[in-house]
Amino acid sequence: MHEELGLVFGLLLAIAPFAKAQNLILNGNFSSGTNNFSSDYVYVTGASSAMPEGTYSVVTKATDVHPYWGNYFDRTSGNSSGKYFIANASANTTQTVWQSNLLRVVSPGTAYRFEAYLMSIYPAENNYPSLSFEIGNGTSWTTMGQTTTLDSSSRGSWIFTYADGVFGSAGDFYVRLKNSNGADGGNDLGLDVIYFGLRTSASSSGSAPGLSPGYRDWE
Repeated sequence: MHEELGLVFGLLLAIAPFAKAQNLILNGNFSSGTNNFSSDYVYVTGASSAMPEGTYSVVTKATDVHPYWGNYFDRTSGNSSGKYFIANASANTTQTVWQSNLLRVVSPGTAYRFEAYLMSIYPAENNYPSLSFEIGNGTSWTTMGQTTTLDSSSRGSWIFTYADGVFGSAGDFYVRLKNSNGADGGNDLGLDVIYFGLRTSASSSGSAPGLSPGYRDWE
């Protein structure tokens, strides 16, 4: 699997003005724990037993909540000082794994970028989550590119994914993460360092200059 997974998105919506040049994803590095996002999964803490399917937590390392997961840290610090989102994927693939706070776009015609890091966290399984990010207004959703199945290269390693797009009009919307693999065993994932905002303000704008593969206007 390529380290940079190009995605394409677009959606037409309408709203009032909001600040530009910032990360519209609040708590994108999960330093504030479980604030400013939602999930259809059940929140759990501690590791009195293995974290069951259809649950999530915010941890410093995967073994905080499951004894058989890897001793993997967050993307930013790489040690116990950082946190990230972790989930044991549900067999119910209609459920949302993670969903952002309400996002607000005010610069139609200007390139926006979404980016995040994903990781497979079960070191002993070859059954990987099949993930896609979607953008929508809470009712209608558009997939931001193709569904991506994590593989052995993502086991304990953070994989960067990003998308570029231009909106035809301003709007309020959400970004969510879905998993289409409902099989048991190994279908477990980490998520960290999520960004959505103007492309020129993204941390990856220097290392991944220009527009992502397959980029197009959305009118």
